[in-house]
Order: sequence, then structure tokens, then C-alpha cells
Amino acid sequence: MSQLAPHEIDLGTQSLDDIEGAVETWKRQALPEIEASLLTEAQKQFTQEIKKPESQL
Repeated sequence: MSQLAPHEIDLGTQSLDDIEGAVETWKRQALPEIEASLLTEAQKQFTQEIKKPESQL
């Protein structure tokens, strides 16, 4: 996964709304990348299973 820009959250000075907003922003950036990574890995595993000779199943 690529390096996402860190989000500075100061729990002492930021409001709950600010913190929730920062979390939502990070989720919008990170989740699509995580999904794509998982899908790619699943496709690789599926392809490896398909390519195995039947005698190994």
C-alpha cells in the first residue's frame, strides 16, 4: 500500500467533529486502496489455484 499523508490529530485541542472529519477523510483515501490490494491478492491466489494440475487438487 502506498504511503498516505499522515493526519495530525491533536486530541487535546481538536473538537470531536474535527477528529471524526479527519478519520472520515483518511477512510475515503485508504479504503479504496485497501480494497484494490485485497482484490489483486485474491485474483493472484485464484489464478494459482486454477493453474495447479488436477493431480495436486
